[in-house]
Amino acid sequence: MKIQALDKYRQNRNRDYCELEKKFKALEIRHTDQDKKYKAMEAKYTNLDKKYVTLLEKHGDCC
Repeated sequence: MKIQALDKYRQNRNRDYCELEKKFKALEIRHTDQDKKYKAMEAKYTNLDKKYVTLLEKHGDCC
Protein backbone atom coordinates (compact mmCIF):
# COMPACT_ATOMS: atom_id res chain seq x y z
CA MET A 1 0.00 0.00 0.00
CA LYS A 2 2.83 2.41 0.82
CA ILE A 3 4.47 1.70 -2.52
CA GLN A 4 1.27 2.62 -4.38
CA ALA A 5 0.94 5.81 -2.36
CA LEU A 6 4.56 6.75 -3.07
CA ASP A 7 4.10 5.97 -6.76
CA LYS A 8 0.96 8.13 -6.89
CA TYR A 9 2.82 10.95 -5.10
CA ARG A 10 5.69 10.69 -7.61
CA GLN A 11 3.28 10.79 -10.56
CA ASN A 12 1.52 13.87 -9.16
CA ARG A 13 4.83 15.56 -8.45
CA ASN A 14 6.06 14.88 -11.98
CA ARG A 15 2.80 16.16 -13.48
CA ASP A 16 3.00 19.33 -11.37
CA TYR A 17 6.61 19.81 -12.38
CA CYS A 18 5.71 19.47 -16.08
CA GLU A 19 2.90 22.01 -15.71
CA LEU A 20 5.22 24.46 -13.96
CA GLU A 21 7.84 23.96 -16.63
CA LYS A 22 5.27 24.74 -19.36
CA LYS A 23 4.15 27.89 -17.52
CA PHE A 24 7.76 28.99 -17.10
CA LYS A 25 8.48 28.51 -20.81
CA ALA A 26 5.34 30.47 -21.69
CA LEU A 27 6.42 33.31 -19.41
CA GLU A 28 9.89 33.21 -20.87
CA ILE A 29 8.48 33.50 -24.40
CA ARG A 30 6.19 36.36 -23.33
CA HIS A 31 9.14 38.12 -21.67
CA THR A 32 11.19 37.75 -24.85
CA ASP A 33 8.32 39.19 -26.92
CA GLN A 34 7.95 42.13 -24.54
CA ASP A 35 11.70 42.72 -24.68
CA LYS A 36 11.60 42.79 -28.49
CA LYS A 37 8.68 45.25 -28.43
CA TYR A 38 10.52 47.46 -25.93
CA LYS A 39 13.65 47.51 -28.07
CA ALA A 40 11.60 48.35 -31.16
CA MET A 41 9.89 51.23 -29.34
CA GLU A 42 13.25 52.42 -28.04
CA ALA A 43 14.64 52.47 -31.59
CA LYS A 44 11.53 54.29 -32.83
CA TYR A 45 11.86 57.00 -30.17
CA THR A 46 15.58 57.34 -30.81
CA ASN A 47 14.79 57.94 -34.48
CA LEU A 48 12.08 60.47 -33.59
CA ASP A 49 14.50 62.26 -31.26
CA LYS A 50 17.01 62.57 -34.10
CA LYS A 51 14.33 63.98 -36.42
CA TYR A 52 13.25 66.45 -33.73
CA VAL A 53 16.81 67.66 -33.20
CA THR A 54 17.24 68.05 -36.96
CA LEU A 55 14.05 70.12 -37.17
CA LEU A 56 15.19 72.30 -34.27
CA GLU A 57 18.52 72.90 -35.98
CA LYS A 58 16.80 73.83 -39.27
CA HIS A 59 14.40 76.14 -37.44
CA GLY A 60 17.31 77.75 -35.61
CA ASP A 61 19.08 78.39 -38.91
CA CYS A 62 16.10 80.03 -40.62
CA CYS A 63 14.91 82.23 -37.74
